[in-house]
Amino acid sequence: RLAWLRAQYAGEVRWTDETLGRFFELLRQRGLWDEALVIATADHGEAFFEHGRYGHRFDLHDEVLRIPLIVWAPGRVPAGRVIDENVSIVDVLPTLMDYAGLPPDPALDGRSLKPLIHGGHLPPRPVNAALSFFPPPPRPDHYDLSEALVQGHLKLVRKGQVPWSTDDERDISQPPRPGTETYEVYDL
Repeated sequence: RLAWLRAQYAGEVRWTDETLGRFFELLRQRGLWDEALVIATADHGEAFFEHGRYGHRFDLHDEVLRIPLIVWAPGRVPAGRVIDENVSIVDVLPTLMDYAGLPPDPALDGRSLKPLIHGGHLPPRPVNAALSFFPPPPRPDHYDLSEALVQGHLKLVRKGQVPWSTDDERDISQPPRPGTETYEVYDL
């Protein structure tokens, strides 16, 4: 079964690669290739039973959190640079805005990665992620919330049960109920 799941995933990667190839060819045909800035990323990774589960909806282990972030622009982005610092998907829009010459938007959570891309530095900052599981009806009186905070080489994960604010609404600002919380700490 695992081999079949991995083959399905490899097929999705192959489809994405072919689709990007067609997109790049379209940029060339339209004379936009030399002006293009392409950022390729994902919204989540995928677990293949590394921690006993398959998919991406159950936990916040690295196989789900760590995603590709590829920035490409011929002549404007150094080829082959690998950045080891923690960055976040919320940094994509500020990075695009910076390359487009637009001013930073203080309402955005992210920051431009352009300094890192060009060999500079940015002050370290924590990266966070959250995962909520909202059960289908008939639902219990709570939903499950997992939150992760990564700072440097350490990751803290808090899990707990959050009560529904009303019969029909979720209040994601509520903390987990006391006594339902568990904590995990990882040295990455």
